[in-house]
Parts: sequence; structure tokens; C-alpha cells
Amino acid sequence: MRGPLINGLAATPYLGWILLFGLGLLLDLLFGGKSLLGKLPHVDDLLGGVCTPVERRLNRLNRSAATLRMRAIIVQIVLLPLMCLLGGTLNKLGDIAYVGAPLSALVLARSIGIRSCWDELKAVAQQEGAKPHVIRGAAETLAMVHVRDWVCNLLLFAVGGFSLLLPFRFLATTLGEREASGAARPESVFHRTFVPLFDLLALPGAITASLIFSLAPVLVPGTNLSAVRGLISSSLPAFRGILSRFIPLSTVAYALNFSFAFDRKGSGGGWIGPEAGRAQLVAGDLRTTTLYILAAGSLTLLAMLMASAGLLLVQTGKL
Repeated sequence: MRGPLINGLAATPYLGWILLFGLGLLLDLLFGGKSLLGKLPHVDDLLGGVCTPVERRLNRLNRSAATLRMRAIIVQIVLLPLMCLLGGTLNKLGDIAYVGAPLSALVLARSIGIRSCWDELKAVAQQEGAKPHVIRGAAETLAMVHVRDWVCNLLLFAVGGFSLLLPFRFLATTLGEREASGAARPESVFHRTFVPLFDLLALPGAITASLIFSLAPVLVPGTNLSAVRGLISSSLPAFRGILSRFIPLSTVAYALNFSFAFDRKGSGGGWIGPEAGRAQLVAGDLRTTTLYILAAGSLTLLAMLMASAGLLLVQTGKL
């Protein structure tokens, strides 16, 4: 007999996937630097090998808006099911004895990439005389990496494994989420057509991360306990933008009294955050943001442990 603990792990896919994601996250945080796992391609880079040729062929400036929109819809109809099928194949990878779980965790680690992002931002923090918009962009990236690459990835993987994770990463790659700033929709009609499905997949994670962001000020002196106001802020018509970016950025802005540019054009597109928020950030603001995101990460990890314990207790009949 395997006992109730092992039986619980084997019979609870949600729990198994949460634990597997935790292993992938640990691999990324410990070995995801450029000198180790960072030398391997990120999953988004691999998916970009699919996105780029398709985009070059279909997203042409001499096409009408209706044509571009229809082409983007066709791309989603054709490629997203293929991503689901590929994800289903990767789900079976974990069933391979001895090597399945480590290989799956390795793929997950390269779907996360938090460590390499933090290493890049560390260079910004150490740079003397960094311009305010550079620091503001680094603070924004810290927040969105936590949202997109940890919380969104986690929730989707816990529910559907790679079958949900790969379509999400495909949509994120198509929209250029790793390089995006602000919450404005892309100017290209072709790319804007991908936003509704991206938001559909990303919003559960974005809202969850925002709730965690609203609690993190309790652990970080000098931050605002009114961060929850960012969840319901209507200072900008958020429907014009990408909601899964607007909501967490608004929450972080209220917590740290920052102002993030709504789009790449800066103040021309408006600002995200409180009216008295600061857009001219300095190096000390980036250090505060780092502490704030670390606090949010600790709360996220605690939530993962509590969810795992609850699932295990339910499955073993002890709850």
C-alpha cells in the first residue's frame, strides 16, 4: 500500500501540478541566471519562432483593418488548438518514470524566467544616474513579471497543465508582453485582435496577484495600505486597454504612490495611479519596489502552500 499521502498526490492533478510548478519556480530562482539555465531558450522565444513568420506573412500594412482582423482570428482558431495539443503531449511527459518530473520542471523554469529578469533589473538599480523613465520601467517590469510569469502561469498550469499554459504563452508572445509597458492595447489591428483571449486567460491571475499586491503593504514600511483602491480605480477608462495589465499596475501604483504611463507615449496617453502619484522615480524607489515585490512573492508562496495543504487534506479525507 502507498498510504494516504502518496495516494492523495497521485489522485489530485491540481495538487500535483501546483507542486510541479513550485519545483519549476525553484529551479528558475536558483539556476535561472544567464550563466546556467538562462543559456537555454525561454519558451516565449521558441514560440516566437512560430509567431514571427506567421506575423510577417499576414500582418501587412497594405491590408484593410477588416482583413487584418479576420487573419488574426484565423491564426487563433488554427494555432491555439495546436498549442493545446502540444501542451497535452507535454502533460504526459510527467508520467515518464524518474525523468518525467525533472524534465517538466525544466520546461516550466524556462516558461517563468523570473531570475533572468531580476538579474537584468539589478544592473539598472546599480546604474548611476539612471533616468526616471528607465527606473519607472524597471519598477513596472518587476510587478508584471510577478503577475504574468508567476501568478498567471501558476493558476493556468494548476488547472490545465501545459494545455493551458502554452496557449497563454503563445498569446503573450504575440502581444510582445515581455517587452510591453503600460496598459494600452497595441496600435496594430492584427495584434489588438489577440487581446480579448489574452485577457480571458490572464485576468484570473492578474486579479489574484492584485489582491496579493493590496496585502503586501502590511509587510513593507513606507507603502500605502490603500493599495486596494487600485483594484477599483476608474481614473482611466480601463476598457481601452489591457485589463490584465491595468488592474495590477493600478494596485502597485496606489501602494507605492507611483504613476505609470498608460502607453509608450507617456503622458500623452494618461497615467495609471493616484492623482498625486510620482512619475519621476529615483533609485530608492526601485529598492522600495523590490522589497514590495519580494513581500508579494512571500505571500504568493504562502498561498501556494496553503492551497496545496488544503487539497491534500480534502483528497485524503481529513477535511
